[in-house]
Amino acid sequence: MAELVTRRCNTLGCPRFLRRRSGAPTPSTYCGGPGGIFSFTLDIEDEKIGLLQTTRELRVTVVAYSPLGRGLLTGRYKSPDDFHEGDLRRYVPRYSEENFPNILKLVDGLEAIGERHGATAGQVALAWLLAQGNDIIPIPGTKSVKYLKETLGAASFKLTPEEIAEVRAAAVGRKRTLPKESGTSPG
Repeated sequence: MAELVTRRCNTLGCPRFLRRRSGAPTPSTYCGGPGGIFSFTLDIEDEKIGLLQTTRELRVTVVAYSPLGRGLLTGRYKSPDDFHEGDLRRYVPRYSEENFPNILKLVDGLEAIGERHGATAGQVALAWLLAQGNDIIPIPGTKSVKYLKETLGAASFKLTPEEIAEVRAAAVGRKRTLPKESGTSPG
């Protein structure tokens, strides 16, 4: 495997785990949990967990999937009732009726920043992740060309250092919604 990475490709994906002694050459790629603002600030940046520090020490790229929090950071959803019947999000604590005010507060902040740039809340969320460094790569999904174009718009503007701090403060100020021992990335 090491020879393949060295000669054939630039990175090696290690989904959902990162091991210092994996034997993989660096640079490598860590495909972490959902990479939305909540997960990034609460999990990846958490000094107690040390994931961001470790990935940077090892020159590992973090591929952040679901950077829009399964659509929550777009502002499209105002309550769990907006999810169609059978939607898994109806049963996940981070999307509960109790937690929605936390989500909406962050979305309101993203929308306010977006107004300054002529951008949507989702574009601001992606721009925030892009501003974290070249070693953080958000990979948003899309269901239509319309949303693809909107997603691409996130690269058309830069957040100020003050705006980056504003988003981080709003996300960090939010409480966790899942028990740590669950092994699932919190809200």
